[in-house]
This record gives sequence, structure tokens and C-alpha cells, in this order.
Amino acid sequence: MSIEFAARKRTEPQPDLGRQVLSFAALTATAAALVGVFAASPIALEALGLPYFEAGGGVLSRVHPATPLAAAALLLRCLAARSPGRTLLRLLGGSGTVLLLCATATAAVFAILVDRTPVSPLLDTFILPVLLAALLRDLDPAIARRLAFVVMVLFTLNALAAGAEVLLHWRLIPINVPENATGDPTAPDAVFSWQAELADDWRARALFGHPIAGSAVTGAFVLCLVAPACCWPSPPVRASLAALCAASLFTFGGRTALVLTFPLATALLSPSAARGLATGRRLAPRPLAIALTGLAVAAVAALLLAHAGFFERTLARFAVDEGSASTRLTMFRLLEPLTLHDLLLHPDKDQIATLQRLHGLEFGIESSWLGLVLAYGIVVASLLFVGILAFSREIVRRCGKGVSIVLGFYFILVSVTASMSGKTTTFAMVIALVLLFLRRGAPDLESRRARLV
Repeated sequence: MSIEFAARKRTEPQPDLGRQVLSFAALTATAAALVGVFAASPIALEALGLPYFEAGGGVLSRVHPATPLAAAALLLRCLAARSPGRTLLRLLGGSGTVLLLCATATAAVFAILVDRTPVSPLLDTFILPVLLAALLRDLDPAIARRLAFVVMVLFTLNALAAGAEVLLHWRLIPINVPENATGDPTAPDAVFSWQAELADDWRARALFGHPIAGSAVTGAFVLCLVAPACCWPSPPVRASLAALCAASLFTFGGRTALVLTFPLATALLSPSAARGLATGRRLAPRPLAIALTGLAVAAVAALLLAHAGFFERTLARFAVDEGSASTRLTMFRLLEPLTLHDLLLHPDKDQIATLQRLHGLEFGIESSWLGLVLAYGIVVASLLFVGILAFSREIVRRCGKGVSIVLGFYFILVSVTASMSGKTTTFAMVIALVLLFLRRGAPDLESRRARLV
């Protein structure tokens, strides 16, 4: 038997050195794209001198670096395979992926030929999630754990930086605002700039750049950590990291994220706890002691933070609306002057911009779905909606329990913000989180033996 095994081993094709180099390069580019999407916020890109928000210039200068990195990683991965074309079809051949790619391509053609607007928002908002999904869908568990560990480190740094920004009145990434720019749209003899308003905002920006983005992605990460399908890290580390990130939600001031995160996290935790109590499962002493110690430390930390005024401003946002609710009602008045033809096929962007100024909506239309309709028309926007839904359903099938709640949480948040109707990487970040932490079929025994932490 040993002689037969040795003969068979000699006849097996040896790995090609060139393919090994390409595979390593693909993995390196994948890690770089993942770090870039979480660590390099649009505000950071602007601070580094990249004209991410500018209207002119080349397309690549206004695309997030993670997008071309992910595209390069996918290309290298296909070239490293024995059948590049078949590998590409396998990674991008899902029905949901194809629908979203076709819808995005249709919107890009509309933007270039009809509306004469840049396509960079479509690349970062819809193409980057598809690329990351293709790269992360069937990674080796050991590699996935290492990438998940990197993401955990970034979220830890983000939470600590957010707390420092609020408590110390310090900024990790300052915003340079021109002298004649102002965040008040009614100020005379001044140029309106949303960045000027953000520069004076007390809310933390940290690594993710904008308080709304920080709230959405951090809340999604907390839900991933408490979901039943979360494979790593170990439960004590998972609980500590979830508590730290949940506390950081108060620094971002996102009311909707705060209102949703804690009830949804409780809903995700309750079934497993109820099953344990119903079956009389004995609790292990060491994890129980660690959990009780963590709760005690968290309670003391919460009291100290409350004494320092850590939660006051966030709680005050619930008492003082500052016009947010009326703004979300006012935005529907943008539809009144539009004809049915314009609304279906081609809304006039100049008319929409004028109506926004007249109704005091300079900061944006606080609903991604309405924003997409006003940007591309009902026909093209409907194609995007179908593509997003089909792609999300495909992600749900690939992941374990809890992924539907995480994605539902994110889509509720984008329904009350201008996130997906503009240029954003938050959708890609959420897709990466669920594919890394809620992997379907990840072997529990292997994850216990080979945990990173």
C-alpha cells in the first residue's frame, strides 16, 4: 500500500511556482483591499490629498483605493487558477451577483450617456461589495481567521479612537476647511460645504470618517459578534469586543443605530440562552467567571464614562431632534414638480439641486432609495433595487444564522440616510463582515483548535 501511495504521489502534478506566486499576490491584494476599505475613510483620502469628493479629474482619482485593489486581487486569483475563465464564472456567476452587476452596468451607461455624471459612486457602492464577496466567499478557514483578526484590530482601534475624540476633544483625522466655507447653507457671502459642518460636529469620526458610517458599520459588527453563526474569536474576546464597540456607538451619535443595535443583539442572543436554560446545560466555570468579571468591569467603566459626560450629548440628540424628522418629510416634496416622464426615465439633476436648496436639503436626501430614484429615475433605480435584493439574498444563502438581521439592520439605516444613493463603502464593509464572521459551515472544532485569540 505504501509503494502504491508513493507512486501515486510522484505522478500527481506538482504546484506550479508561477501559480504559487500569483496566489500569494492575490491574497496580499485581498488583504490590502480589506484593510483599505476599513482603515482608509473618504475623509482620510481627502486629508492625504486625493480628490475623492471632487467632480473633475480622472475616474481612478475619485474611486476608493480598495476598489482597484479588489479588482486586481480577483484578476490575480483567476490567473493563478488552472482555468481562469471557469474560476471567474464560479466566483461571479451567482444569479444575485449577475443581477447586481447588470443593474450597475445599466446605471453606469445611463450616467455616462444620459445624465453626464461620474460613475465612481456606482463603483464604490455596488461593484466593491461584489468584488469582496467573490474574494471572501470560499477562502481557506485559516486565512479567513487571519483576515478576521485584522478586522477586529481595526474595530478595536476605531472604538478607542472614537472614545478619545469625544472625551479629549481631539480628532484622529482633522478636516481642512477653506476660509470662505461654512456649514450653514443660509450664511451670506460664503460657500456652503458639508465638510465645514462635519468639522464642527462633536460626534466622533475615528477611522471610518463620518459619524453615520461609524454608527452603521459598528452596529453591524456588534450584531455579527453576537450572532449564533459567529465562528471566531473565542467567546470571552467576542463579548469584550462587542461591549467595547457597543459603547463606541454613543460617540457616533447615530440614534437609529443605537435604537436598533441593542434590541437586535438581544434577539440574537436570547434563543441560545433560552435553549441552554431549557435543556439545563451546565455552564463552564471559567467562561462564566470571565463573563461576570467582564460585566462588572463594563458596569464600572459605564459609570465612569457617564460621570465624565460621555453619554450626555448622544442622549440629548433624542430630546432635541434638530429638524431631522421634518427633513425626512420635506424630501418627498421634491417629487411634486417632476413630470411622470422625468420621474420614470430622467430626472433633471439641476432641477433637483435647485429644489434641494429651496427646501433646505443641501446636506442630502436622507433616504437612499428616494435618492437613487431622483438620481437615475424609477426604471433604472428599480433595476438597482432588484440587484441589491438578489445579491443580498445570495449572501444570506452563503452565511449562517443571524446574517438576515445584520443586513436588515444595515438596510434600515440606509433608508434614513443618503448612504447608498451617493458614494459609500459601507455596503462593502458590511458584506465583508458577514462573510468573514458568519461563515456557513465553518467547522466549530477546527475554529476552537486554531483560534487566533
